[in-house]
Amino acid sequence: SSDAGIFIFYDPQGNFRFANAKHQGLINLTVEANGYATAQLLNQPLKPEGGNQFTLEVVRGMPISGVVVDQSGKPLSGVAITASGLSAKTPQTATTTSSSQGTFEFSSLREGPYQLVTSSPQYAEVKSPPVMTGETDVKLVMAQRAFAKLRVVGANRASIKAYSISLKRSFTNNPLGIGNVPEFADRGITPADYPAEFQGEWAVVRGLPAGDFVFQIQDKVHAKSLSPQFTVVEGGTPPEVEAVLTLGAAITGTVMDDRGQPVAD
Repeated sequence: SSDAGIFIFYDPQGNFRFANAKHQGLINLTVEANGYATAQLLNQPLKPEGGNQFTLEVVRGMPISGVVVDQSGKPLSGVAITASGLSAKTPQTATTTSSSQGTFEFSSLREGPYQLVTSSPQYAEVKSPPVMTGETDVKLVMAQRAFAKLRVVGANRASIKAYSISLKRSFTNNPLGIGNVPEFADRGITPADYPAEFQGEWAVVRGLPAGDFVFQIQDKVHAKSLSPQFTVVEGGTPPEVEAVLTLGAAITGTVMDDRGQPVAD
């Protein structure tokens, strides 16, 4: 394999050689092999002259596997699961993704205890109690993230059902301050997001984490506008958010040169 012009050569005896590597400084070496746990040598100094020889010791890996389901027992696919070692003997972190049947497997972990953490845009994070390597029937149950009901009107008070939204974290002690929410992707809202169960008057915005927020809303006619602050509580009543968009302001002017003449183009 190669990375940025650095080529690695192997032989059947387990020897390796990097060609065109840097000749001084500190390096990290990581080895992965089928059936073995990942091993690392960190912060290894290089000699400017002479050979640099390192030995990486690998151990046979052990599995942890199981299934990810929602609260009704339905398998969940596409969920990212991270296994993090909980002892000095397991300084390893690995990530996998659940299959279409909700199953997942870490095939080669160092023997010892791990914590499993799930990540999904639509479901709340789950942290497992310690799981030992060799366990193959782990069940991770995820609860669906909260949702909010959103009604948007324009400056003329007419209902608007097509616009884009961003979720911004809001701070009670600093009403003018807002923060990004990386786990919530910006999205477009269309009339299809207004379900009949709410008489078509409220858009349902799913996948919200807990906390205090505002929606930043924009359409083709209005300026970016912020909704009132609302609070999301896991397992609580979905907040109802009513937002009024404002018309964008016009900014005009003239470009002049140092002699007072207008400059075109």
